[in-house]
Amino acid sequence: MNFVDWYKKRGTRFIFTRAKKLAERYDFNPGKAISRIRYCVGKLSEYGCHPSFFVPAIVVRRNSDFIHELQENGCEIGVHGYQHIDMRSIPPQDANRQLVKAAEVFIQEDIKIDGFRCPYLSISDEILQELQPGLFNYSSNRAIAWVNPNSDNHQRSGLFETIGEFYHPSLALSTLSLPYQEEQVLEIPVSVPDDLQMRDGLNYTEDEISASLLDTFNNTHQRGELYNLMFHPELASLLIEPFLAVLDEAYANQQGVWISQLRDISEWWKEKTSYRIHIDRLNGKYQLVINCPKRATLLQRGLEEYLPSSQWDEKYRKLESDQIIISNDILPLVGISPELPDWVYSSLNRMGYISVNLNDELDCSVRVTSEFLRRWDNPVKLIAAIEDLDIPLVRFWPWPDGNRSALCLSGDLDALSLMDYATRLLPM
Repeated sequence: MNFVDWYKKRGTRFIFTRAKKLAERYDFNPGKAISRIRYCVGKLSEYGCHPSFFVPAIVVRRNSDFIHELQENGCEIGVHGYQHIDMRSIPPQDANRQLVKAAEVFIQEDIKIDGFRCPYLSISDEILQELQPGLFNYSSNRAIAWVNPNSDNHQRSGLFETIGEFYHPSLALSTLSLPYQEEQVLEIPVSVPDDLQMRDGLNYTEDEISASLLDTFNNTHQRGELYNLMFHPELASLLIEPFLAVLDEAYANQQGVWISQLRDISEWWKEKTSYRIHIDRLNGKYQLVINCPKRATLLQRGLEEYLPSSQWDEKYRKLESDQIIISNDILPLVGISPELPDWVYSSLNRMGYISVNLNDELDCSVRVTSEFLRRWDNPVKLIAAIEDLDIPLVRFWPWPDGNRSALCLSGDLDALSLMDYATRLLPM
């Protein structure tokens, strides 16, 4: 570890503040931390919610019985590096060796491996390029920042800003909170600010944390996206009521919320790509045949009433078959000019729009051209503009079984004792 760089990224005040908090929240043995995590996991399980925990391999090795207990109780265990170090502070090859070494410990301990999260969300394009093929199915390392209307009431401390610099978040105003393929793995982004930023960086009360989490949940639900709620079990005793407030809201919502784990998201994102469409022209009309996975949420608006469907929201009806045949004067799809940037196709695909190439001379409900894009220059604006159009449209919603949005709780279980923190200082 380069202590000069480590110190420069944190500063004296951050180091002192964090050290004081850790001394309050941890003992030299893991009993205190294990007790609060068991309580948190038990309360969440009453709601059918089982968190995804990312754990450094060195912590797994020191506390293997408890990590196995979490796995047996339905929690997902993900790789959080071998040691808890900033992966951007070391060469990409060394970062990759950290992940491989961690995976070897997980295999030795009979812990199922699906995904990974770097400490401090310290992923980089270079690390992903070095990643061993097939080692992980997904990554959860990119952050999306949601604007909290109450945040202006609190002064942002140096701790808040320092953590934010580690996370390098994109803004939710212009970024979709949805998975996407990045190099060899599916990236499942997280939402920030996280609990440490709110509690220690903004000095939020428990009620203010609840309000912030609920605000982000309602935004992701309205947009039909994913709320990957990132937290740290060191604050589990404080967070349980805010967590339950979000889960209560999720269960009370008339349009369903898929409460899942990150590995479930990864598996579904792969499964849903198996849909097939066939386009033909017959007697002057387009014939569109769609075959999709049984769990898929296939929606339509503005089409013939004879299609078997049920009302889904104020705009869309949910089609009630896994094979749909549509006959229409125009294709209820999105046509994209091939010269447009890749993010256009990627964003529309992630939100479930079925797109075709405008060069194929197909008459589509929506024509996304350079002129159209000049007005709507980011994914969030583009999708809002399409939804404002009064047009016939067929699309796959991102989530299965008719759910409008998805919710995951993913915890960075960095340590269980002060001794675990001390092991970060060991040579790699």
